[in-house]
Amino acid sequence: LWDLQTQRPVATLKGHQDTIWGLAWHPSAAVVASASHDQTVRLWEADTGRCLQVLTGHQHFVRAIAWSPNGKLLASGSYDQTLRLWDAETGHCLRVLRDAENWVWQMAFSPDSRTLATSSTTGDINLWDVATGELQRTLKGHPKSVWGLCWRPDGQTLISSSHDHTIRVWNAPDGRCLQILEGHTDLVWHLAPNPEGTLAASCGADETIRLWDVVAGTGLKVLRPMRPYEGMNITAVQGLTPAQQQNLEALGATVTALKQPLASGVETHPQATVMLPVAPTRADGDGDSGTSGDSSDTDPSHLQSPLVIRLLGSFGLTYRGQPLPTTMAGRSQSLLAYLLLHPTLPQSRQQIAAALWPESLEGQSRTNLRKELHHLRRYLPEADQYLQVDSTTLSWRQDAPVWLDVTAFKQALAAEGAGVEAAIAHRQQAIDLYQGDLLPPLYDEWLAPHRDRLRQQFLQALAQLVDGLLQQHDYAAALLQAQRLLQQDPLREATYQALMQIHAGLGDRAAALQVYHQCMAVLRDELGIDPSSRTQQIYGALLD
Repeated sequence: LWDLQTQRPVATLKGHQDTIWGLAWHPSAAVVASASHDQTVRLWEADTGRCLQVLTGHQHFVRAIAWSPNGKLLASGSYDQTLRLWDAETGHCLRVLRDAENWVWQMAFSPDSRTLATSSTTGDINLWDVATGELQRTLKGHPKSVWGLCWRPDGQTLISSSHDHTIRVWNAPDGRCLQILEGHTDLVWHLAPNPEGTLAASCGADETIRLWDVVAGTGLKVLRPMRPYEGMNITAVQGLTPAQQQNLEALGATVTALKQPLASGVETHPQATVMLPVAPTRADGDGDSGTSGDSSDTDPSHLQSPLVIRLLGSFGLTYRGQPLPTTMAGRSQSLLAYLLLHPTLPQSRQQIAAALWPESLEGQSRTNLRKELHHLRRYLPEADQYLQVDSTTLSWRQDAPVWLDVTAFKQALAAEGAGVEAAIAHRQQAIDLYQGDLLPPLYDEWLAPHRDRLRQQFLQALAQLVDGLLQQHDYAAALLQAQRLLQQDPLREATYQALMQIHAGLGDRAAALQVYHQCMAVLRDELGIDPSSRTQQIYGALLD
């Protein structure tokens, strides 16, 4: 739980034994409900962090959770193809609603709490009568999974978003599709209406937020994050390697002498000068990571293991010093990664199959798992040395002789030493091991929390490295790492502060002042705020 004013955590709620998929605040009480892979729902007292109740009954992991607007009911949806209605006060299960054909993927109560909308991996949306538990109507139109659901305040209009890249507006009483909103170029994860219900915001895997007039059925605005080199013309820049130029283009730079129009919702800022990297950098997901320039080789521990596996940046396996063919299919990579990232206990086949094929029914997902396990065992040399397989569970053997870059990265982060120099060395080792995001080509839902957590740990380590280099007055090295951090997280104000101090330490007052103007432009354009007092203090000191 976070305090939004101080931006600091105030409590950590512990009790679930596996991934938490859903969270929901009670509409009028300081109570949080959580849904987990451990097949339970928990109710928490927000003020104290105390677990009030553990609701059990689902036979598979719980994917969705929602409070009724009147606060009397809690609904939970599971991969066991049921949704359950709970008494919010007693925690008793009042009703079990079954859908024999679909997982329960997402849910939303109507404003009057009388109807519950649920979505599935088939694209169907079911409307349930809360009082009787009867299925009122099925809305058909989306050909793929429905990820987002929300009601307009009138209680008659439902909005859905889907894997098919579209948003649909429905008349719930008669099931008519009123509008189909198109614009996203990838799956649409979430929806959020404005209080009046006339507008809706959607966010998708295409890395955009889009604002819609759901009454007129028109798109109003596309919001994209401004990349650190957005609009910067690098045509005349000399000495860039092809890899550097490619990275800069990915971060918004242009390579034409003609001024190009920018993406919708993004403006250039002539006063915001951006520093070019002084050494080649690798964008997340670069397919070359793990080959030339692979700085993970600075860690000699993998030389002691016959099998070397890299999941950061790109997928790669080496056995006894020889790279294995990179022909493993994405599903087999996902299965291998799942086993490697869940090393402590054997995982049930049912649980793994549901995680890797959430859109398939249990029988089909179990068949898919058997097929991919067969492929994985054929691909891995001496597979039985690494895989522990029985009729009900799968796991990666904990004593298997393997070097994994994710494990080495975590170990480097956890390493301790005396003094700033040791801390710098450990952070540098961790950063060198992080060759990119975790398996970026894969879009598995189970993988996203692991990928996000590792990325945040990388950014934190990079920020700590910059601070350590500043303490050592190693301004040249600090400049390189701070520029890399800015590329990864252009909205982190502390990075601009560090860059101003670095340039000042290098005696380049003009560059330090330019960083301030860049910071001001980015924060105003992206967040609608001015730089903090700390940033302004550094700027004021530069002017003196």
